[in-house]
Amino acid sequence: MIVVVEGPHGVGKTTVINALRDKGHKIVEEHYMDLCIDDFDPQGIVCEMRWMASWCFHVKSLHKRSKLLITDRSPLSAAVYTKHAASTFSALSNVARAAMEEVGKVKIIKLTGDTEQIYTRIVKRLENEPERAKFNENNKEHLLNVSKMYDEMHADVTICTTDLAVEAVVQKVLSAIEVLVHEVE
Repeated sequence: MIVVVEGPHGVGKTTVINALRDKGHKIVEEHYMDLCIDDFDPQGIVCEMRWMASWCFHVKSLHKRSKLLITDRSPLSAAVYTKHAASTFSALSNVARAAMEEVGKVKIIKLTGDTEQIYTRIVKRLENEPERAKFNENNKEHLLNVSKMYDEMHADVTICTTDLAVEAVVQKVLSAIEVLVHEVE
């Protein structure tokens, strides 16, 4: 089974993913920024589709060797983060879900949270990683739009991270994974 952890930037996905790796789980990192092509808009459809295809090939290959994979994001992120999301979200979400079905049995855990708390985290992160501004992470309105799309997105499990310590979120994710694995068996 493949469990994807989805949610807006700054909600705590990567922190949770790192904690799960530390607990011995097989993790697939996002690596979106590594795949962007300088000649294309980093949030244009070409970069998003390239990342979607790369995710599918990489995860399918790893899934052959691992019963349970946990990924930081999925092709659904491409539907949310393309700069054309207002007009393409529904169609790209359908394409993303179809692509994920070809990869294997995928379950989605969506992290949500208070956008003010999330934006505070983002501002702190941008101090250390200013290159993330090219992905609009410095734009609060962009965060609100992304959060709204995630609110509308179907997930197998939704976990609110507001006011929770990292370990509490990790425990909720682990409990959700246990339930999802049991459902699939």
